[in-house]
Amino acid sequence: AGAIFDTAQYGTLLALADWWDAADALSWVNLRFYYNPDTDLLEPIVASGQPLLVNGRISSAYFYNDSDVQQAYLTAVQHLTQPDYLDQLQADLDPQLQQLQRTLQAETDLTPPWETLRQRQTQLQQSLAPNQPILAYFDNTHADTLQINLASVYNLPLQLIGFDIGGATFLQANPAWIQGDTSALLPGTDGAIILRPPATDTVYFVQFQIPILEIQRLDSELDGLTGIEINIATQIVGLPNVQLTPAR
Repeated sequence: AGAIFDTAQYGTLLALADWWDAADALSWVNLRFYYNPDTDLLEPIVASGQPLLVNGRISSAYFYNDSDVQQAYLTAVQHLTQPDYLDQLQADLDPQLQQLQRTLQAETDLTPPWETLRQRQTQLQQSLAPNQPILAYFDNTHADTLQINLASVYNLPLQLIGFDIGGATFLQANPAWIQGDTSALLPGTDGAIILRPPATDTVYFVQFQIPILEIQRLDSELDGLTGIEINIATQIVGLPNVQLTPAR
């Protein structure tokens, strides 16, 4: 995407559309692109957005599974959700809004958007630290391997970092442990394992078979996996925070 679009501007548009609940701005009817001859890139132009109507979120399809677009979106979200950003926006626009309210008060009620925008700032911030970004299930009944099936339920690509075994042993995720169907994965660089976001009605599972010997190599005192707690470490691609999700 970076070879065609101005990803910084497009990512900022996605963040603004998400904050303002204006997914309609991203539809093929309303979204246009301007060719900038100075950069040789396409920049987004929006015709209409219908903001703050349905309390929704934008679809992950608009990211085109592109890491540059996702990084630009995350950078913009972190900026837009700072309290002083909205404070300044309100200070800049309130005089114009009050003038419009006085002019149109006989015909319509223009409710200020500030409180709703503050609530959506909180929603966006919370979405960057989801409670359960993945589904994970393990099977420790095999003699030689620990089998783990997992799928992303988060709307942006996640990087699988590794597996925490019993809180004492951590295994970095190894692509060699992947078995069978890999449709749950997106292309990653330098061996990174990237989990695909779910579709509208589908989650994509990928299976890992971790050799028991690999676990015992790191923890020679480990005597079996019965009753042991297993957590999966992931992070949103483009953010530093690592999150542990229990496997069941």
